[in-house]
Amino acid sequence: MRIIAGTHRRRPILGPPDEKVTRPITDRVKEALFSRLVQARALPFVEDDPDDQPGPIHALDVFCGTGSLGLEALSRGADHCTFVDRDRKARQLLERNLSDLDLSKRATVQGVDVLAFNPPGVWVKSLKHTPVRLIMLDPPYAAARDAGSMKRLVALAEALCEVTCDGAVLMLRTETEVPAPPIEGWAGPDTREYGAMAIHLYYR
Repeated sequence: MRIIAGTHRRRPILGPPDEKVTRPITDRVKEALFSRLVQARALPFVEDDPDDQPGPIHALDVFCGTGSLGLEALSRGADHCTFVDRDRKARQLLERNLSDLDLSKRATVQGVDVLAFNPPGVWVKSLKHTPVRLIMLDPPYAAARDAGSMKRLVALAEALCEVTCDGAVLMLRTETEVPAPPIEGWAGPDTREYGAMAIHLYYR
C-alpha cells in the first residue's frame, strides 16, 4: 500500500494484517475517489493558495483500519485527521504509519466502536477538531449489509452533520448490491461503482 499523491506521494504505508476483514481500497479506486473529493472542494487543488482556504480542513476517517484514506487526505492538504477504529492491532499499525510519515502531530487516533453508542451523537460530541469538512465512513461490508447496523450508520451520519462546515462531503463505501440510503441533512448520494464496491458521496 502507498500514498497516491500530495506531499507524501509514493510513500509506502503498512496495510491491514487481514485484508479479508478490512478490505483495503486499491490505488485505482483511491485515485478516482480523491479526484472526486478534490473536485467537490473537500480537499484543495494542488495549485490552490493555502491563504485562500476558508478555514482549516478537518477530516474524519471512521472504520479507518491502518489509515489509508485519512493518510491520503493529510498528504493532499487536510490540516488534521481524526482516525477511528475499534481494532487495536489496526490502530498500532496506523500509529506506525503516522510516525513514519511524520504526521502524528496532525492526527488524533481513537479506539472507539462508534456503532455501540446509543445515540451515535454521544460520541460525535467528543470530537475536538471541528468543523469537519471531509468524513470518510468505510464500515465492514457485513455492517452495511445488516439492516440494523445500516440504520445506526445513517444515524451516525446524521449526527455528524451537526459538526460539519458548509460544503462538507461525506463518503460511504459499500458493496454494489447495498443500496445507498438517504441521510437527513445531506444531499445525494452521488454513487459510482468500481467492480464489487460502490462509493457514495453526500454533500452538506
